[in-house]
Amino acid sequence: MGVLRNMTEEYFGDKVREEDMVLKYSFNEKFKPRDLTSGEKTFLNALAGYTMPLDKSLFFQVADLQRHTKLVLSMNGGRYTRSGFPEREELEREFAELSKMLDGFRDKPWCKKLPEENWDLFEMWEKLWKIQHEKMKEALDNPEKSVKSIPSLGAYYNNGSDSKVVLFVDAIEEEAKKNPYNTMLLMGQVLLHEYFHSFHFHVGTGVGNPLRCVEEPMAEYGSLVMLDRVASSGLSIAKEAEKALKYTLGLVKSKQQSIGDTAAYGFGAYLYERHKDDSSNLIAQYANVSCLMDNSCNEALEYKYLLYPTYPASPAVEALIYEKLKEML
Repeated sequence: MGVLRNMTEEYFGDKVREEDMVLKYSFNEKFKPRDLTSGEKTFLNALAGYTMPLDKSLFFQVADLQRHTKLVLSMNGGRYTRSGFPEREELEREFAELSKMLDGFRDKPWCKKLPEENWDLFEMWEKLWKIQHEKMKEALDNPEKSVKSIPSLGAYYNNGSDSKVVLFVDAIEEEAKKNPYNTMLLMGQVLLHEYFHSFHFHVGTGVGNPLRCVEEPMAEYGSLVMLDRVASSGLSIAKEAEKALKYTLGLVKSKQQSIGDTAAYGFGAYLYERHKDDSSNLIAQYANVSCLMDNSCNEALEYKYLLYPTYPASPAVEALIYEKLKEML
């Protein structure tokens, strides 16, 4: 019966044969996690093999990206975390930067050009920057209370033709509350998120130092769009992809309540919900220019401090941030 069951699962797509695995992975031997379950292998392998067309010359596929970006499974064990704020020296620099931008806010040339009907939005913009400024001051004054770290679920290490994506299996299980099915769903989204970092770098040209407040929401956006495409593909894992989309969209959206770097991740949920139909163009545009963006230009800084360190509550400001993103692209 055991052999017959395995054959049936393989035939109907519930279990993938080792020779059919397009997703290749290895283990961090020093911090070795458990192996993937049969269900996880099937789900991740199908995601890895799916090709998502973008513009006329670009497509996203994890299996293709594995030519230069290998996958490693590892234990995190609290070793890698994502801090809400950067180190104090960098936070002080950001605080001074925003302070300067707030000085004479209404005297800036681009402010004076705005039509009167847009002044309500502009007042919200100024108010939000003041809130961001205050949150940064709180973090500087009370770092123990304000600066919280969150375990990393995955990581991308860029090293050109020898890059790697790491999935922290234990951290993903913890985030999924040790629910095996949700662990599989979340593992799929984290895999896509991290490989979108690889995609952005290897498609573009230049030095790989993207603006995190753009890079992270775009990786979230890409992963959600990919799950959406697979969910409507008719593949054997379409139903699982649909459930993964619903589950992880909620997790991405919850990041909008965070303080610090993580808040910007939540913009990926907005992009998916409001601009899914423009995904092929938007993802391709960003990938082509992500490594060439000037992180210190006015447009980049205006965008950054609308999303960091708190997420805006106003749909009008979300739309403004989207326009700023389009300007940068």
